[in-house]
Amino acid sequence: MKAILAHITGGDADAGVLESAHAVARMFDGHVEALHTRLDPSETGFFFGGEALAASVPVLMEAIERDAEELSRRARAHYDQWRTTHALRVVQHPAEEPGVTVSWQEAVGMPQRALARAGRLADLIVTSRLTDEPSGQTRAELETLLLETGRPVMLVPQGGRVSTLKRAVVAWNGSIEASRALAFAKPLLASTEDVVVATATERGIEACDPEPVIRYLGFNGIGARSVVIDATGGLGARLLEMAKSSEADFVVMGAYTRSRVRQLIYGSMTRHVLAHADLPVMLAH
Repeated sequence: MKAILAHITGGDADAGVLESAHAVARMFDGHVEALHTRLDPSETGFFFGGEALAASVPVLMEAIERDAEELSRRARAHYDQWRTTHALRVVQHPAEEPGVTVSWQEAVGMPQRALARAGRLADLIVTSRLTDEPSGQTRAELETLLLETGRPVMLVPQGGRVSTLKRAVVAWNGSIEASRALAFAKPLLASTEDVVVATATERGIEACDPEPVIRYLGFNGIGARSVVIDATGGLGARLLEMAKSSEADFVVMGAYTRSRVRQLIYGSMTRHVLAHADLPVMLAH
């Protein structure tokens, strides 16, 4: 994982995102590109269509521009403080010397477009989970990273960060999304001391057999053991509870592995994790 994209919004979660990206980059002598997406008010006109709102548009545009400038200023300040604290080298091209390098990018326009474009050329995307903070990560931005980049996303909890990556929980349901998440996570899992493969029983449906996963990891030099979760009360909540009780440092899981019909019946595990994860979670779609 050499190319790491850290998406920062100018909010309180920026410090945890940058520190988490740094923690992973140290493992691989990687490069962290800090990306801030700045909304262009001229691209928001379609939100205010209709004659009744025509007179209000200039006022709204000015307010959007002021907010965008303030968030941009704060994001850059967070980046500069983090870079200075760790004495990180700024480079625009791959460096031959070992060690973590960094760069800054501010993309102006619709955030989803910039995130998709930058995310597709990252080995890992690090960002914060959903919060109630106005300057925090939005669901549209997060779902763009998950659904439109094809890359793994490390979700950092509010006020948290990646510190060590020695204990991992791998959520396994046999889906292609879980398979992709597992494959993406191998460089991180190779450095762990304890990996738990978690499967779940749900409303009478038997859990997937974890042994093929344990064998697959073993072929890759990664030892693992299994745990079966009773998903009564919500699989997302039970998974996070199990990870916390096992003192896991991070969780690996597929994102949006259920069809829309199954999400309506059973609920969405991914949506619960996006909003409530209290430890880092690496997801892939």
